Amino acid sequence: MTLCRNNNPSATADETKAKSKALNEAKSELLEDYKTGFTKMPVEVIRGLQEKESSDKAAAIERLRNIVKEAFELKIADRGMANSNVG
Repeated sequence: MTLCRNNNPSATADETKAKSKALNEAKSELLEDYKTGFTKMPVEVIRGLQEKESSDKAAAIERLRNIVKEAFELKIADRGMANSNVG
């Protein structure tokens, strides 16, 4: 199993570090956007999270997951990392 294209493990390690740093920066920026209110959550998601009915809460959690995932993917795309395979 080869680790990189040129059989140079340090190049792969450097690429991995750079990618990891960019992903962490995107995550931090997104969290800061939510904390400061620059990016807002839809009101219905927040209300859904406060519901006592578990099916309503589950739907709100799924919607929240999708919203955050989409926002994170946009941050990554803004950094030119659109093909990052982030889960």
